[in-house]
Amino acid sequence: MFLELDDVLWVGAGFRARLAVERPVYLECSVKRVEPGRGMGVTVALQDEQSRHFQELLERIAGGA
Repeated sequence: MFLELDDVLWVGAGFRARLAVERPVYLECSVKRVEPGRGMGVTVALQDEQSRHFQELLERIAGGA
């Protein structure tokens, strides 16, 4: 996923993010690409239960809900 940010981390940095939605989703992220002034590309790892919530969120977004 690409995160648009002014201040980016470095390639290889890890962090935990919380998506503030109806049921928060916690993502373990690792920076894979940096574009200074634009943002950074990250990979995301999820626990089983969080994976299900994240998939539901993506489906709602894709469906325009």
